[in-house]
Amino acid sequence: MKRLIISFILLAIVIISSFAVPIYVTSVTKDLVASIDGIEHSLNSDDIKTTQKKVIEFTNLWENKKETITIFVNHGELDNISYSNSKLLPLLKGNEKTQFIALLTKIKTIIIDVSRDELPNIGNIL
Repeated sequence: MKRLIISFILLAIVIISSFAVPIYVTSVTKDLVASIDGIEHSLNSDDIKTTQKKVIEFTNLWENKKETITIFVNHGELDNISYSNSKLLPLLKGNEKTQFIALLTKIKTIIIDVSRDELPNIGNIL
């Protein structure tokens, strides 16, 4: 009887986590994409100081979220985001606006792709 109860408890944990992980990953993705959209908006307004502040805020947000999201997603993609993120501020300070926008778009695309890869679908389940 003990084994049956333990099995049901473990099954409940697996089922709950299978619903909680996609919700968490989607929430983190929305936060990061909203931060990137704010950076793009301030860059389009030609407000470099505000853009620098928002890049620093995004970097801090990414560093905080990266630790917990590492448990759930592909580490190679997270390393790509971290590497690209480290190049944002120097590009902005060097007035490399086109490269900055391209790199920002790359980061945004990777974040969205990572989120889509973690959503449950037939390929992920089977």
